Amino acid sequence: MKRGLRMLVLLIATLPRAVLALDPPHDTSRSITCANCHIAHHAVGGAITNVAGNPNLCMSCHTAAGVASTKPFANSDEAIPGVGGTSHRWDSGASGWVKPNPANTSSGSVQSGGSFSGSYSKNYTITVTTAGDTGTAVFSWNTSKPVRQTYRDELTAIAFNGSNGTLSWTAAPWTEIVEADGVSAGVIRVVASAVCASGNCLRIGGGTINTIGVRRLANVVGSTAAMLTFSYQRQLSACPKTSAANVALQVSSDGTTWVTLATYNLSECDTGQVAQSFDVTPYIAATTQIRFLGSGTAAATDFIYVDNVQVEALANASAVTNVTTAGTVALDEGITVAFANGASSPSFKLSDQWTVYANADVQQPASLALAARLANGKVTCSSCHNEHSQVAEPFDSAAKAYPTPGSSGSAGPGGEGRHNQRLDNDTNQMCGDCHSTRIVTAASQGSHPVGVSVPSGNYKPPATLPLDKRSGQVRCMSCHRIHNSPTSDGSLLRMTSTTSLCTDCHTLADTTSPAAHLAATTGALWPGPGYGTLFPRIADTTKRGSCANCHQSHGWPDNSIPGQDYPALLVNREENLCYACHDGSPVAKNLLLLFTKSYRHPTGDYSGRHSAGEGGDSTKYGTSNRHAECEDCHNPHRARADAAAPVAPAASNRLLGAARVAVTNGAAGTVPTYTFRGSTDSTAPIAEYQVCFKCHSSWTSQPVGQTDLALRFNPNNRSYHSVEAIGKNTNININSFINGWTGTKTMYCTDCHTGDDVSVRGPHGSQYRYLLSQPSIASSSRRLMASTEECFACHRFNTYANENATITEKSYSRFNLPSTDEGHTKHLGDHQYPCYACHDSHGSSTAPHMIVTGRNPGIISYTETATGGTCTPTCHDPESYTINYAR
Repeated sequence: MKRGLRMLVLLIATLPRAVLALDPPHDTSRSITCANCHIAHHAVGGAITNVAGNPNLCMSCHTAAGVASTKPFANSDEAIPGVGGTSHRWDSGASGWVKPNPANTSSGSVQSGGSFSGSYSKNYTITVTTAGDTGTAVFSWNTSKPVRQTYRDELTAIAFNGSNGTLSWTAAPWTEIVEADGVSAGVIRVVASAVCASGNCLRIGGGTINTIGVRRLANVVGSTAAMLTFSYQRQLSACPKTSAANVALQVSSDGTTWVTLATYNLSECDTGQVAQSFDVTPYIAATTQIRFLGSGTAAATDFIYVDNVQVEALANASAVTNVTTAGTVALDEGITVAFANGASSPSFKLSDQWTVYANADVQQPASLALAARLANGKVTCSSCHNEHSQVAEPFDSAAKAYPTPGSSGSAGPGGEGRHNQRLDNDTNQMCGDCHSTRIVTAASQGSHPVGVSVPSGNYKPPATLPLDKRSGQVRCMSCHRIHNSPTSDGSLLRMTSTTSLCTDCHTLADTTSPAAHLAATTGALWPGPGYGTLFPRIADTTKRGSCANCHQSHGWPDNSIPGQDYPALLVNREENLCYACHDGSPVAKNLLLLFTKSYRHPTGDYSGRHSAGEGGDSTKYGTSNRHAECEDCHNPHRARADAAAPVAPAASNRLLGAARVAVTNGAAGTVPTYTFRGSTDSTAPIAEYQVCFKCHSSWTSQPVGQTDLALRFNPNNRSYHSVEAIGKNTNININSFINGWTGTKTMYCTDCHTGDDVSVRGPHGSQYRYLLSQPSIASSSRRLMASTEECFACHRFNTYANENATITEKSYSRFNLPSTDEGHTKHLGDHQYPCYACHDSHGSSTAPHMIVTGRNPGIISYTETATGGTCTPTCHDPESYTINYAR
């Protein structure tokens, strides 16, 4: 026996040195021998170790007062994503990990098991409700994940009590206001119509609707957020109409005090069902109500059709109660908990709590080398680190080659500073073993790409972040530092500023000026769940302006499409992302409200048409793919406020970085040469009209009947509104203008096409056709024009349209003859022919003064002379005139 033992010792002595604990720092260079960790007899640890538990063994040295004091760790260093910690956990796995409440007095323990299958990381809180030992003690549990609940009525039947959501709405049907004649009679009905989105819908109109309406209650008490969505379409006998009838959408928390969210005028038509979305969080109550309330009288065939009404509420999950403790108890989404008795009874005391933290996208390691060193399904220090060897290649490019001399200078394999990797990790092979779902090569796969080279374009080689030393590619550890991260929020990032980390490679964002969203003191700070997303509120003000307010580097699940993440690593989809802040809170100007108006850029009317890579492909903006998402006009990475009011045609800073189409004009009436300029193209001029030309010019395919504005605004034309250049009539009497306009000024498209809310500039939405700031009717039919119409926002009403104005005021127009009233005021004020009968509002390639022919009533032909002109109209014989002052 003794001879056999001697032979074993001799055999071991002849094995390669890497088999033994001879690689520094776990060697004699640090006065470390096997006996520091191992004990041959009566070991308390399972691997003949003198400390039970692998992490405990490592921590016996790796503490501030231990032998490895230069590499200290404490349990408090373990990361809780979004909460705290600077090091990868050494007690976690696909089943999460368990933290007991520090105030617990129970001697029993709780351990998590299973494999978390949820899309959202979440916490489970376990509370003992009846004291006892395992099998007797009773507990309850709930989770941190918000639950999306819906009241929904798709009007699938001719009934007022439709219920198609996750919550039953049957007991709270639509209730008529004033009239009470049932679902199939009166001005409030549910009808079957091709106008409806789903066969049937709620119809309002067809007679006197003043104070008549319909309401419905939705009990959303206890919710943290609530959204109202529906769609509508107005179908009238003719459009437009002068009818003053309208339907107001209102909300109330008590059924007594009502707030109007939007008003739908029954003077206009819609080409299809229009999507609507409103945040009704301020009105959360057990008695939350919505109503559609009419005003005025609608024609017998004029209606608004409302469909797919939904109230979505986000609430904390309800507690699961009266669960008996056992060796294994299933919670949900693959997580189980195991209760084990302790040294004293009862093992589980009343009100004691444990929290299970479960993270998404974590799998148990497939590699045998890592899997063999799990403890109760949890990662330990030795799962990733080989305490005996430095052979495996680390990610760290500064690590010494293997073998190298020991730290004491003695001969040997050495290799101190190579991090004792369990397996090669130079391309983060070990990271991918547990986080395989995040090992993707394109963001469209739901996570930041890894295993890719830094591309050209809006990227640059990182100045600070490391690429892998084998191929110079982006890897997990390019952004993450596994231990001793400078961040303390559990993200394990290499930089405390996520914006600085992102911009080490990404050049798209302007962090110098900076862009409004990226400003450190006034920039974006995510307000919390809403508009479909469950992405939690970011309350840490030091993260204001961070990229992470809108992007999550490992994606965020789309709550409405299970199994899919939002595109571009965003936390919500399309306009809903912008509405989170631009709905009146925290940004004061309510753009969402403008996009619910009768006339609007169709930001919310379509989904999925915009793509980040559409760039200079004109077909992506054309008829079949026409869209107007927020980012088509605004670049969230570059846009900022104007320090001073810009001068036309220079674009506002709010349009900085928006892709645009520049023109090189040819002869009058000819299509210009188009040049697409992307988000980083700073070629001058940078003009507002170029952004409009992406959709409103022949660069792309336009819908039938829409004007090619690049043709109309060509400065080589005979006449045009002065969008691209100063107009041809620079000698116009300055007194014929108001509000500071002159004949030598250039103008913006948005001087006319802007919302009816004067506090918000831009063509977002308006109650007036063509997105005008004031009404204008594109008809030459005779009518008396009002001073509040769009033309008279720049042109003096008394000079052009008021027959009762003074001779002096009339004389400001060259067409008002000297000392007479035969001219503009006569035609508009007396004969009641509107501006539209004789003029085109954008320009003409052949006629001066934006004169248009072919309308009836209107002009058949026009000839200009040096001192006047001759007009042949539809309403009288040809007539010549002499101008009031020289052109």
